[in-house]
Amino acid sequence: MIPPSYASKRRSATSRVIWRFVRSSIRTRSGSKPHIFIAFLAYCMQITLTRRLHALAPGLTARSALEKFAAVQMIDVHLPTTDGREIKLTRYTHPEPELQLLIDRLKLRLPPQPPPRITSTAVTQASRRSEDLLT
Repeated sequence: MIPPSYASKRRSATSRVIWRFVRSSIRTRSGSKPHIFIAFLAYCMQITLTRRLHALAPGLTARSALEKFAAVQMIDVHLPTTDGREIKLTRYTHPEPELQLLIDRLKLRLPPQPPPRITSTAVTQASRRSEDLLT
């Protein structure tokens, strides 16, 4: 017979999120376990950022720092060429001076701008020449 106190502890341990994560693989067919893993990673990152900010800028919260980081955006610039190819430039916006100061204080580095990619695109109706439309 299992003592009641042990059985209640065992039931509470099986309902914990971390126990399920450690027990099984991250990849499952139901979307719940990967979602729990991502939520746990986000929590860990928030706590780490809070502690680093407390040492460098005591009045700044993790939420306000992330709002400042949201100002940096990644954009794709598509430039068509005369020979039918396309140049794709993936760029991020430069941070404002206040954000750059925060980046420097946290000892972070933004990644370098990625090199341009040249791709060939399929000929579409919009890019056909006017002589082709007459036939």
